Amino acid sequence: MALQQMTFSPTIGRHGSTTADLLTGIRQAILSGKYQAGTWLPTERELAQDFGVARRAVRRAIDIIAEEGLVVCRPRFRPVVATLSGKPFYLPVEADTHSIEEPLYPPSPVLAGDTAGSRLVALVMWHGDPEEQGVTAQQRIFWGMNRRLAQDGFHGVFLDLGGPVLSEKENIGRGKQDLRFSSEAENIEREANYLRYVLEHGFAGIVFYAYAYRRNRELIQEVARRMPVVLIDRMIPSVQADYVGIDNHGAQYEATKHMLSLGHRRILFVSTAEPINTVQDRVEGYRQAMADAPGGPLYENILTALSNWGIHEWPVFESLFRLPRGQRPTAIVCVNDHTAMNVCRRLLALGLRVPEDIALCGFDDNCAVLPNDVGLTTVAQPFEQIGSAAAETFLARYLEPASPSTVPRHIELPARLIIRGSSDDKNEVAETK
Repeated sequence: MALQQMTFSPTIGRHGSTTADLLTGIRQAILSGKYQAGTWLPTERELAQDFGVARRAVRRAIDIIAEEGLVVCRPRFRPVVATLSGKPFYLPVEADTHSIEEPLYPPSPVLAGDTAGSRLVALVMWHGDPEEQGVTAQQRIFWGMNRRLAQDGFHGVFLDLGGPVLSEKENIGRGKQDLRFSSEAENIEREANYLRYVLEHGFAGIVFYAYAYRRNRELIQEVARRMPVVLIDRMIPSVQADYVGIDNHGAQYEATKHMLSLGHRRILFVSTAEPINTVQDRVEGYRQAMADAPGGPLYENILTALSNWGIHEWPVFESLFRLPRGQRPTAIVCVNDHTAMNVCRRLLALGLRVPEDIALCGFDDNCAVLPNDVGLTTVAQPFEQIGSAAAETFLARYLEPASPSTVPRHIELPARLIIRGSSDDKNEVAETK
Protein backbone atom coordinates (compact mmCIF):
# COMPACT_ATOMS: atom_id res chain seq x y z
CA MET A 1 0.00 0.00 0.00
CA ALA A 2 1.44 3.37 -0.97
CA LEU A 3 2.22 5.64 1.95
CA GLN A 4 0.45 8.95 1.61
CA GLN A 5 1.21 12.16 3.37
CA MET A 6 -1.88 13.43 5.10
CA THR A 7 -2.59 17.07 4.38
CA PHE A 8 -5.51 19.18 5.49
CA SER A 9 -6.88 22.66 5.05
CA PRO A 10 -6.95 24.19 8.52
CA THR A 11 -10.66 24.64 9.30
CA ILE A 12 -10.96 26.92 12.32
CA GLY A 13 -13.32 25.77 15.09
CA ARG A 14 -15.33 27.78 17.59
CA HIS A 15 -12.52 27.83 20.15
CA GLY A 16 -9.72 28.47 17.68
CA SER A 17 -9.00 24.78 17.13
CA THR A 18 -8.22 23.49 13.66
CA THR A 19 -8.56 20.12 11.99
CA ALA A 20 -4.81 19.77 12.51
CA ASP A 21 -5.32 20.31 16.26
CA LEU A 22 -8.04 17.67 16.24
CA LEU A 23 -5.86 15.13 14.45
CA THR A 24 -2.94 15.86 16.74
CA GLY A 25 -5.12 15.50 19.83
CA ILE A 26 -6.63 12.17 18.76
CA ARG A 27 -3.26 10.76 17.72
CA GLN A 28 -1.61 11.77 20.98
CA ALA A 29 -4.50 10.36 23.02
CA ILE A 30 -4.13 7.01 21.24
CA LEU A 31 -0.34 6.87 21.39
CA SER A 32 -0.24 7.90 25.05
CA GLY A 33 -2.80 5.26 26.03
CA LYS A 34 -5.50 7.76 27.04
CA TYR A 35 -7.67 6.10 24.39
CA GLN A 36 -6.81 2.47 25.07
CA ALA A 37 -6.59 -0.24 22.41
CA GLY A 38 -9.85 -2.13 22.00
CA THR A 39 -12.04 0.63 23.43
CA TRP A 40 -14.52 2.85 21.64
CA LEU A 41 -13.31 6.19 20.34
CA PRO A 42 -15.31 9.08 21.87
CA THR A 43 -18.41 9.98 19.89
CA GLU A 44 -18.33 12.52 17.08
CA ARG A 45 -20.35 14.89 19.25
CA GLU A 46 -17.92 14.56 22.16
CA LEU A 47 -14.89 15.13 19.95
CA ALA A 48 -16.55 18.10 18.25
CA GLN A 49 -17.32 19.67 21.63
CA ASP A 50 -13.88 18.94 23.09
CA PHE A 51 -12.02 20.48 20.15
CA GLY A 52 -14.55 23.12 19.14
CA VAL A 53 -14.85 21.93 15.54
CA ALA A 54 -17.74 20.90 13.32
CA ARG A 55 -18.78 17.24 13.24
CA ARG A 56 -17.85 17.05 9.56
CA ALA A 57 -14.27 17.90 10.58
CA VAL A 58 -14.41 15.06 13.12
CA ARG A 59 -15.59 12.62 10.45
CA ARG A 60 -12.78 13.70 8.16
CA ALA A 61 -10.22 13.28 10.94
CA ILE A 62 -11.54 9.80 11.74
CA ASP A 63 -11.20 8.82 8.07
CA ILE A 64 -7.55 9.92 8.15
CA ILE A 65 -6.60 8.12 11.36
CA ALA A 66 -8.41 5.02 10.09
CA GLU A 67 -6.16 5.09 7.00
CA GLU A 68 -3.20 5.42 9.34
CA GLY A 69 -4.29 2.28 11.19
CA LEU A 70 -4.92 3.96 14.54
CA VAL A 71 -8.62 3.10 14.64
CA VAL A 72 -10.79 0.39 13.09
CA CYS A 73 -14.08 1.45 11.52
CA ARG A 74 -17.10 -0.75 10.84
CA PRO A 75 -20.48 0.28 9.40
CA ARG A 76 -22.98 1.46 12.08
CA PHE A 77 -20.42 1.15 14.88
CA ARG A 78 -18.24 3.71 16.60
CA PRO A 79 -14.55 3.44 15.68
CA VAL A 80 -12.46 1.19 17.90
CA VAL A 81 -8.92 2.14 18.92
CA ALA A 82 -6.52 -0.25 17.17
CA THR A 83 -3.59 -2.11 18.65
CA LEU A 84 -0.39 -0.55 17.32
CA SER A 85 1.45 -3.02 15.13
CA GLY A 86 4.21 -1.03 13.48
CA LYS A 87 2.06 0.49 10.72
CA PRO A 88 3.64 3.80 9.62
CA PHE A 89 1.89 7.14 9.58
CA TYR A 90 2.73 10.81 9.30
CA LEU A 91 2.44 13.03 12.35
CA PRO A 92 2.51 16.62 11.03
CA VAL A 93 1.95 18.23 14.43
CA GLU A 94 3.13 21.57 15.69
CA ALA A 95 5.42 20.49 18.51
CA ASP A 96 5.09 22.53 21.67
CA THR A 97 7.98 24.08 23.54
CA HIS A 98 7.35 23.26 27.20
CA SER A 99 10.32 22.86 29.48
CA ILE A 100 12.03 19.48 29.73
CA GLU A 101 11.68 17.96 33.20
CA GLU A 102 12.47 14.26 33.69
CA PRO A 103 14.75 12.05 31.56
CA LEU A 104 12.73 9.79 29.29
CA TYR A 105 15.41 7.23 28.37
CA PRO A 106 14.14 3.73 29.26
CA PRO A 107 15.56 2.69 32.66
CA SER A 108 16.50 -0.74 31.30
CA PRO A 109 17.18 -1.82 27.71
CA VAL A 110 14.25 -4.18 27.23
CA LEU A 111 12.33 -4.61 24.01
CA ALA A 112 9.09 -5.62 25.68
CA GLY A 113 8.13 -2.36 27.32
CA ASP A 114 4.41 -1.84 27.83
CA THR A 115 4.15 1.94 27.49
CA ALA A 116 3.13 3.53 24.22
CA GLY A 117 6.02 5.98 24.37
CA SER A 118 8.71 3.33 24.64
CA ARG A 119 7.65 1.84 21.29
CA LEU A 120 7.85 5.02 19.19
CA VAL A 121 10.82 6.00 17.04
CA ALA A 122 10.71 9.36 15.26
CA LEU A 123 12.03 10.13 11.79
CA VAL A 124 12.55 13.89 11.64
CA MET A 125 12.97 15.34 8.15
CA TRP A 126 10.84 17.10 5.56
CA HIS A 127 8.58 15.21 3.19
CA GLY A 128 10.39 15.90 -0.08
CA ASP A 129 10.65 18.30 -2.99
CA PRO A 130 7.75 18.66 -5.45
CA GLU A 131 10.23 17.90 -8.25
CA GLU A 132 10.73 14.38 -6.93
CA GLN A 133 8.98 12.02 -9.30
CA GLY A 134 6.86 9.26 -7.77
CA VAL A 135 7.67 8.02 -4.29
CA THR A 136 9.99 10.43 -2.48
CA ALA A 137 13.34 9.55 -0.96
CA GLN A 138 11.92 10.42 2.45
CA GLN A 139 9.06 7.96 2.07
CA ARG A 140 11.46 5.23 0.99
CA ILE A 141 13.68 5.87 4.01
CA PHE A 142 10.62 5.70 6.25
CA TRP A 143 9.39 2.45 4.71
CA GLY A 144 12.76 0.80 5.20
CA MET A 145 13.03 2.09 8.74
CA ASN A 146 9.53 1.12 9.75
CA ARG A 147 9.63 -2.38 8.29
CA ARG A 148 12.70 -3.15 10.39
CA LEU A 149 11.31 -1.51 13.52
CA ALA A 150 8.07 -3.48 13.25
CA GLN A 151 9.98 -6.75 13.52
CA ASP A 152 10.84 -5.78 17.11
CA GLY A 153 7.49 -4.22 17.97
CA PHE A 154 8.42 -0.58 17.47
CA HIS A 155 6.35 1.99 15.64
CA GLY A 156 7.83 4.59 13.29
CA VAL A 157 6.48 8.15 13.35
CA PHE A 158 7.30 10.66 10.62
CA LEU A 159 7.66 14.15 12.10
CA ASP A 160 7.34 16.29 9.00
CA LEU A 161 9.30 19.53 8.93
CA GLY A 162 6.83 20.88 6.40
CA GLY A 163 7.55 22.70 3.15
CA PRO A 164 10.82 23.03 1.21
CA VAL A 165 13.84 23.53 3.43
CA LEU A 166 17.08 25.29 2.50
CA SER A 167 20.33 24.92 4.35
CA GLU A 168 21.70 27.86 6.30
CA LYS A 169 24.14 29.01 3.62
CA GLU A 170 21.68 28.42 0.79
CA ASN A 171 19.37 30.87 2.54
CA ILE A 172 22.01 33.57 1.98
CA GLY A 173 21.01 33.61 -1.68
CA ARG A 174 17.30 33.39 -1.02
CA GLY A 175 15.15 36.06 -2.61
CA LYS A 176 13.46 38.29 -0.06
CA GLN A 177 10.11 37.95 -1.81
CA ASP A 178 10.38 34.21 -2.42
CA LEU A 179 8.18 32.47 0.11
CA ARG A 180 8.66 28.93 -1.18
CA PHE A 181 11.53 28.18 1.14
CA SER A 182 12.13 28.21 4.87
CA SER A 183 14.41 30.84 6.33
CA GLU A 184 17.31 29.92 8.58
CA ALA A 185 15.33 31.02 11.63
CA GLU A 186 12.37 28.89 10.54
CA ASN A 187 14.63 25.86 10.05
CA ILE A 188 16.09 26.28 13.53
CA GLU A 189 12.70 26.72 15.19
CA ARG A 190 11.05 23.78 13.41
CA GLU A 191 13.83 21.38 14.27
CA ALA A 192 14.10 22.56 17.86
CA ASN A 193 10.37 22.14 18.36
CA TYR A 194 10.44 18.58 17.10
CA LEU A 195 13.51 17.67 19.13
CA ARG A 196 11.71 18.91 22.25
CA TYR A 197 8.57 17.10 21.19
CA VAL A 198 10.46 13.81 20.95
CA LEU A 199 11.91 14.33 24.43
CA GLU A 200 8.61 15.29 26.02
CA HIS A 201 6.41 12.60 24.52
CA GLY A 202 8.16 9.41 25.50
CA PHE A 203 9.81 8.42 22.23
CA ALA A 204 12.29 5.56 22.41
CA GLY A 205 14.65 7.17 19.92
CA ILE A 206 15.05 9.40 16.90
CA VAL A 207 16.40 9.09 13.38
CA PHE A 208 17.36 12.63 12.40
CA TYR A 209 18.16 14.34 9.10
CA ALA A 210 19.49 17.72 10.25
CA TYR A 211 19.14 20.99 8.32
CA ALA A 212 19.92 23.67 10.91
CA TYR A 213 22.80 21.51 12.05
CA ARG A 214 24.99 24.40 13.25
CA ARG A 215 22.45 26.03 15.57
CA ASN A 216 20.68 23.26 17.54
CA ARG A 217 23.76 21.35 18.67
CA GLU A 218 23.19 21.70 22.41
CA LEU A 219 19.62 20.47 22.08
CA ILE A 220 20.71 17.57 19.87
CA GLN A 221 23.38 16.70 22.42
CA GLU A 222 20.72 16.72 25.13
CA VAL A 223 18.52 14.38 23.09
CA ALA A 224 21.50 12.08 22.48
CA ARG A 225 22.10 11.87 26.24
CA ARG A 226 18.50 10.83 26.83
CA MET A 227 17.81 8.36 24.03
CA PRO A 228 19.43 6.71 21.00
CA VAL A 229 19.98 9.16 18.14
CA VAL A 230 20.82 8.02 14.61
CA LEU A 231 21.92 10.73 12.17
CA ILE A 232 21.31 10.07 8.48
CA ASP A 233 22.97 11.67 5.45
CA ARG A 234 25.01 14.23 7.38
CA MET A 235 26.98 14.24 10.61
CA ILE A 236 26.88 17.09 13.12
CA PRO A 237 30.19 18.33 14.54
CA SER A 238 30.53 17.90 18.32
CA VAL A 239 27.50 15.58 18.49
CA GLN A 240 28.32 12.02 19.54
CA ALA A 241 25.72 9.95 17.69
CA ASP A 242 25.49 6.96 15.41
CA TYR A 243 25.46 7.70 11.68
CA VAL A 244 24.08 6.00 8.57
CA GLY A 245 24.81 7.26 5.07
CA ILE A 246 26.45 6.17 1.83
CA ASP A 247 29.97 6.15 0.42
CA ASN A 248 29.65 9.62 -1.08
CA HIS A 249 33.32 9.87 -2.02
CA GLY A 250 33.36 6.56 -3.87
CA ALA A 251 30.02 7.16 -5.58
CA GLN A 252 31.02 10.61 -6.88
CA TYR A 253 34.35 9.19 -7.99
CA GLU A 254 32.53 6.59 -10.12
CA ALA A 255 30.14 9.19 -11.58
CA THR A 256 33.06 11.37 -12.66
CA LYS A 257 34.93 8.35 -14.03
CA HIS A 258 31.85 7.63 -16.17
CA MET A 259 32.17 11.05 -17.80
CA LEU A 260 35.89 10.51 -18.30
CA SER A 261 35.20 7.16 -19.96
CA LEU A 262 33.04 8.95 -22.54
CA GLY A 263 35.99 11.12 -23.52
CA HIS A 264 35.15 14.25 -21.52
CA ARG A 265 38.10 16.23 -20.20
CA ARG A 266 36.54 19.58 -19.28
CA ILE A 267 34.19 18.45 -16.53
CA LEU A 268 32.51 20.97 -14.22
CA PHE A 269 31.35 20.04 -10.72
CA VAL A 270 28.37 22.08 -9.45
CA SER A 271 28.08 21.97 -5.67
CA THR A 272 26.12 23.66 -2.89
CA ALA A 273 27.37 25.85 -0.06
CA GLU A 274 26.61 23.37 2.72
CA PRO A 275 29.68 22.73 4.92
CA ILE A 276 28.70 19.13 5.65
CA ASN A 277 30.46 15.81 5.22
CA THR A 278 28.09 14.69 2.46
CA VAL A 279 28.91 17.59 0.15
CA GLN A 280 32.60 17.66 1.05
CA ASP A 281 32.97 13.93 0.35
CA ARG A 282 31.33 14.31 -3.06
CA VAL A 283 33.61 17.22 -3.94
CA GLU A 284 36.64 15.13 -2.96
CA GLY A 285 35.36 12.18 -4.99
CA TYR A 286 35.20 14.42 -8.08
CA ARG A 287 38.66 15.84 -7.39
CA GLN A 288 40.16 12.38 -6.95
CA ALA A 289 38.67 11.16 -10.22
CA MET A 290 40.06 14.19 -12.07
CA ALA A 291 43.47 13.53 -10.52
CA ASP A 292 43.31 9.88 -11.60
CA ALA A 293 42.17 10.63 -15.16
CA PRO A 294 43.72 8.54 -17.95
CA GLY A 295 46.68 10.39 -19.39
CA GLY A 296 47.32 12.41 -16.26
CA PRO A 297 45.54 14.79 -13.86
CA LEU A 298 42.96 17.15 -15.32
CA TYR A 299 42.05 20.70 -14.36
CA GLU A 300 39.39 20.87 -11.64
CA ASN A 301 36.48 23.21 -12.19
CA ILE A 302 34.15 23.56 -9.18
CA LEU A 303 31.23 25.98 -9.03
CA THR A 304 29.44 26.57 -5.73
CA ALA A 305 25.87 27.79 -6.08
CA LEU A 306 24.28 29.57 -3.12
CA SER A 307 20.80 28.61 -4.26
CA ASN A 308 19.79 25.54 -6.23
CA TRP A 309 16.25 26.63 -6.90
CA GLY A 310 16.78 29.26 -9.56
CA ILE A 311 16.02 32.30 -7.40
CA HIS A 312 19.01 34.31 -8.60
CA GLU A 313 21.17 34.41 -11.69
CA TRP A 314 24.41 32.46 -11.81
CA PRO A 315 26.67 34.97 -13.62
CA VAL A 316 29.79 32.79 -13.38
CA PHE A 317 27.91 29.77 -14.74
CA GLU A 318 26.47 31.77 -17.61
CA SER A 319 29.83 33.34 -18.46
CA LEU A 320 31.43 29.90 -18.46
CA PHE A 321 28.91 28.43 -20.86
CA ARG A 322 28.97 31.41 -23.19
CA LEU A 323 32.60 30.59 -23.96
CA PRO A 324 33.38 29.15 -27.40
CA ARG A 325 32.55 25.50 -27.89
CA GLY A 326 36.18 24.44 -27.63
CA GLN A 327 36.71 26.20 -24.28
CA ARG A 328 33.60 25.61 -22.19
CA PRO A 329 32.97 22.41 -20.20
CA THR A 330 31.53 19.48 -22.14
CA ALA A 331 30.14 17.70 -19.08
CA ILE A 332 28.72 18.60 -15.67
CA VAL A 333 28.47 16.43 -12.58
CA CYS A 334 26.18 17.79 -9.87
CA VAL A 335 26.10 17.35 -6.12
CA ASN A 336 22.45 16.23 -6.28
CA ASP A 337 19.56 15.76 -8.70
CA HIS A 338 17.83 19.03 -7.78
CA THR A 339 20.97 20.90 -8.75
CA ALA A 340 21.07 18.95 -12.01
CA MET A 341 17.45 19.93 -12.75
CA ASN A 342 18.27 23.60 -12.27
CA VAL A 343 21.49 23.31 -14.27
CA CYS A 344 19.51 21.80 -17.14
CA ARG A 345 17.06 24.71 -17.10
CA ARG A 346 19.91 27.20 -17.20
CA LEU A 347 21.61 25.38 -20.07
CA LEU A 348 18.38 25.32 -22.05
CA ALA A 349 17.94 29.06 -21.44
CA LEU A 350 21.42 29.56 -22.92
CA GLY A 351 20.44 27.58 -26.01
CA LEU A 352 22.52 24.52 -25.08
CA ARG A 353 21.24 20.96 -25.38
CA VAL A 354 21.55 18.02 -22.99
CA PRO A 355 23.22 15.70 -23.89
CA GLU A 356 24.20 16.85 -27.41
CA ASP A 357 26.10 19.93 -26.20
CA ILE A 358 26.60 19.20 -22.49
CA ALA A 359 26.49 15.82 -20.75
CA LEU A 360 24.91 15.93 -17.30
CA CYS A 361 24.96 13.73 -14.19
CA GLY A 362 23.09 14.12 -10.90
CA PHE A 363 23.21 12.37 -7.55
CA ASP A 364 20.46 10.71 -5.41
CA ASP A 365 18.06 9.31 -8.08
CA ASN A 366 14.97 11.18 -6.99
CA CYS A 367 14.49 13.14 -10.24
CA ALA A 368 14.71 10.61 -13.06
CA VAL A 369 13.70 12.91 -15.94
CA LEU A 370 15.10 16.34 -16.78
CA PRO A 371 12.97 19.33 -17.86
CA ASN A 372 13.79 18.51 -21.52
CA ASP A 373 12.34 14.97 -21.03
CA VAL A 374 15.77 13.32 -21.16
CA GLY A 375 16.53 10.71 -18.50
CA LEU A 376 19.04 11.90 -15.90
CA THR A 377 22.19 9.85 -15.35
CA THR A 378 22.67 9.78 -11.60
CA VAL A 379 23.94 7.96 -8.54
CA ALA A 380 21.14 6.01 -6.86
CA GLN A 381 21.06 6.10 -3.09
CA PRO A 382 19.61 2.91 -1.50
CA PHE A 383 17.01 4.82 0.49
CA GLU A 384 15.10 1.80 1.84
CA GLN A 385 18.38 0.24 2.99
CA ILE A 386 19.37 3.51 4.66
CA GLY A 387 16.12 3.46 6.61
CA SER A 388 16.56 -0.20 7.51
CA ALA A 389 20.17 0.33 8.60
CA ALA A 390 19.12 3.33 10.71
CA ALA A 391 16.48 1.20 12.43
CA GLU A 392 18.98 -1.61 12.97
CA THR A 393 21.43 0.88 14.45
CA PHE A 394 18.75 2.27 16.76
CA LEU A 395 17.80 -1.22 17.97
CA ALA A 396 21.42 -2.11 18.67
CA ARG A 397 21.92 1.12 20.63
CA TYR A 398 18.63 0.63 22.49
CA LEU A 399 19.95 -2.69 23.76
CA GLU A 400 23.38 -1.22 24.50
CA PRO A 401 22.93 2.41 25.61
CA ALA A 402 25.75 4.80 24.81
CA SER A 403 28.13 6.09 27.46
CA PRO A 404 30.61 9.00 27.29
CA SER A 405 33.31 6.55 26.18
CA THR A 406 31.18 4.87 23.52
CA VAL A 407 32.48 5.08 19.97
CA PRO A 408 29.57 5.99 17.66
CA ARG A 409 28.71 3.53 14.91
CA HIS A 410 29.47 4.83 11.42
CA ILE A 411 27.79 3.00 8.54
CA GLU A 412 28.34 3.85 4.86
CA LEU A 413 26.32 1.88 2.32
CA PRO A 414 27.31 1.50 -1.35
CA ALA A 415 25.48 3.45 -4.04
CA ARG A 416 25.23 2.63 -7.75
CA LEU A 417 25.53 4.60 -10.96
CA ILE A 418 22.44 4.62 -13.19
CA ILE A 419 23.21 5.62 -16.78
CA ARG A 420 20.41 7.37 -18.68
CA GLY A 421 20.16 9.66 -21.67
CA SER A 422 21.74 12.79 -20.20
CA SER A 423 25.22 11.28 -20.61
CA ASP A 424 24.47 9.58 -23.91
CA ASP A 425 27.45 9.04 -26.19
CA LYS A 426 25.79 11.21 -28.86
CA ASN A 427 27.41 14.18 -27.13
CA GLU A 428 29.04 16.06 -30.00
CA VAL A 429 31.91 17.72 -28.14
CA ALA A 430 33.49 15.06 -25.92
CA GLU A 431 37.10 14.58 -26.89
CA THR A 432 38.24 11.20 -28.11
CA LYS A 433 40.77 9.31 -26.05
